[in-house]
Order: sequence, then structure tokens, then C-alpha cells
Amino acid sequence: MGTCLEIEEAVFSGLDSTIYRRDDMEKMQKCWEFKKCGREVTRDCNAIIKNADNFCWMFAGTMCDGVPQGTFVEKFGSCKQCDFYLYVHKFKKNQ
Repeated sequence: MGTCLEIEEAVFSGLDSTIYRRDDMEKMQKCWEFKKCGREVTRDCNAIIKNADNFCWMFAGTMCDGVPQGTFVEKFGSCKQCDFYLYVHKFKKNQ
């Protein structure tokens, strides 16, 4: 488990020091829309339960490719390689 400083750095590096405005977020697909996983029907993913919308990597217990994920610290390394994570960051850079 990382130190508080390591966790804070991971969170802010995940946001690329970019401010996401609500109108930008509303233009982006939600995680479950992008992945077409069907979780909006089953509602068994914390990305939906906690209204994570465009920031699923910030929440523990999300369902990624049908597999429950762990804590932020445990999963963030793989999140940074996820096609949805890359989509969100590319979308914002193009705004």
C-alpha cells in the first residue's frame, strides 16, 4: 500500500492537472456506454452506483471487463492503460 503522498500524486497525475467542467463531462460517454458492458442494466458496478460517470478509475470496486477491481491503489496502474481512461484524457485535450 502506498503512502498518502504516493496516493495523492497518483490521483492528480490521473487527472493530468486538468479541470474537467460539467459541460465537458456531459459531452463524453460514460464508462459503461463506452465499454458497452451492460452494467447500466445490472447496476453491479461502483462506477454506476457512485455516479462515477467519467472517472471510474477513482472508485474502488468497479467491474472492469467483467472482473471486480480492488482499491484505487491496487487498480490504478491498469486503469492508466484502459481504453476508456485514454479516451477521457484524449477528449479533454481536444477541447
